[in-house]
Amino acid sequence: MIRPLLPAAARPLAWLLTACCAFIVAGLAVLFAPHTGLDWLDRSVDPQIQSMYQSQQDLLNRLGMPGNPIPVAVMIVAIAVICLAIGRLNGALLVAVAVPAASAMAEHVLKPLVGRTAHGFLSYPSGHGTVMFALAAVLVVLMLPPPRARVLTLTLRLIVPVAAIALACDISVIVIGLGVHYFTDTIAGAALGIGTVAATALVLDLPGARRWLAAANGRLHNLQIHRGREEALRG
Repeated sequence: MIRPLLPAAARPLAWLLTACCAFIVAGLAVLFAPHTGLDWLDRSVDPQIQSMYQSQQDLLNRLGMPGNPIPVAVMIVAIAVICLAIGRLNGALLVAVAVPAASAMAEHVLKPLVGRTAHGFLSYPSGHGTVMFALAAVLVVLMLPPPRARVLTLTLRLIVPVAAIALACDISVIVIGLGVHYFTDTIAGAALGIGTVAATALVLDLPGARRWLAAANGRLHNLQIHRGREEALRG
């Protein structure tokens, strides 16, 4: 059987996290999203951030590039390829399914449904925040240390997700600084991205899904061996 994405002890927390994230996205939509402009929670954050970066809009645009569709697609492919190379088919499916699903939910479901705008564009939830926090959540799941992890490996497993979370927070601050999203948009984006990844990981860890993944992983491994033999014969 393929190793699960989530340790058994973490699954109840993942269910709770998924529920909390759904509550945050729905609750903020009800409380704040119907209004165009700053609400009391946004007013406590947005003006301070925007005043800090008022004369640095070009710099913010460049720094925000990792949250654009092409860089995000490149990161998804890179993570999926690495997972396939090390035999973690469930990890490849996690990033290939969860991140696009979170983005589609933000762009094609919640934004039109809620209808909140910033500068005339639909803004709730933040698409940049959604995909960046989804990617960060994927890396957190993938970096969960197995039993008896070595110190160096454990150190690397901490550095990678922390860096990803820091980048996601940075992108969220940037879109507020640019004035294209409100603070509550970015909070909802973070909750949507994290919740979608947690829910996807739970589904992929179901017994039926793990049996299917184990069989598919075995076929993929055999295919890699067959190709390796063919290349050796050609060489």
